[in-house]
Amino acid sequence: MRAVARWPGRLARRPRASALRSRRAAVRPGARRCALRMADDGEKLKADVNEAAKIVEKDVKEASQAVQTRAEPAATTAEEYAQSASDSFAKYQAMLSEYMEDVTAKLENVDPDAVVDDIGKASTTLFDNFMAGEWLKRGEVYGAAQLVLAFMMLTGQPLVDALASLLLGPGLFISGAVLSGKALVDLGIPNLSLWPRPVSKGTLVTTGLYEKVRHPVYSGVLLVSLGNAAATHSAGSFALTAALAALFVKKIEVEEEFLKEKYPEYSSYQISTPYKLIPKVW
Repeated sequence: MRAVARWPGRLARRPRASALRSRRAAVRPGARRCALRMADDGEKLKADVNEAAKIVEKDVKEASQAVQTRAEPAATTAEEYAQSASDSFAKYQAMLSEYMEDVTAKLENVDPDAVVDDIGKASTTLFDNFMAGEWLKRGEVYGAAQLVLAFMMLTGQPLVDALASLLLGPGLFISGAVLSGKALVDLGIPNLSLWPRPVSKGTLVTTGLYEKVRHPVYSGVLLVSLGNAAATHSAGSFALTAALAALFVKKIEVEEEFLKEKYPEYSSYQISTPYKLIPKVW
C-alpha cells in the first residue's frame, strides 16, 4: 500500500515528455551551428598546417641538398668512420658478452670443495718437489741465489742501487763518450753532418769502428743517454733515451737510402757490415 501511495508522487515530479522535446529542439540549432563552426575552423587549421609543413619540407630538402653538395666527401668519410666504429663496438660487445657467458658458465660449474681439494694437492706436490732428491746435490746454490735476488728486487736495496748508479751510470756515460769521439775521428770532419743526407764532397768510410757497425756515433750517443738516466735515477731520462733510440732507428733508414743513392758500393758495405748499432745484435 505504501509503494502504491508513493508512485503518483514520483510521476508528478518527473518532467513531461513534451517539455523534454521542446528543450531539445531549442538546444539543437545552437549546438549544430557550434559544431559546424568548429569543423570549419578545424579544416582551415588543417589546411594551414599542411601548407606550413610543405614549406618546411621544401626548405629542409633544399638545405640538405646544399649541405650534401658542399660536404659530400667529408660526410662520406664521417659516415664510413662512424660505421667502422659502430662495427668495431658491436664486435667488441659480442666478444665481451660471449666471454662473460663463458665465465658465468664456468663459475656455475665450479665446485668449492673441489677447488680446496686441488689447492691442497698442489701444495703437497710443491712441497714434495722441494724435498725430493739428495740434499746438497741438487744445485741448491742456484736456487738460493734466485730466491735472494728475487727478494732483493722486491724489497729494494739502497746499497745495491748506489753501486749500480756508480758503476752503470758513469761507466756507460764515459764509454758512450769515448765511443762517439772515436767514431767521429774515424768519420772525419769533411763527412760530418747533422742531416741524414751525406755532404756532397764526402767519402764513404768503412774502416775503424765502421767495420763493426755502420753507425757507431749513434751507438755512443745512446750509451751516454742511458748512462745519464742510470746515474740520475730519472724515469723521464729513461723515457727520453727510448725516444732517442726510436728516432735513430728511423733516421738510419732515411740516411741509408741517401747513402745508397750517393755511393753505389754502400749495398756491398751493408752486406760486409750487417750490424747498424750493436755488434752481433742489430
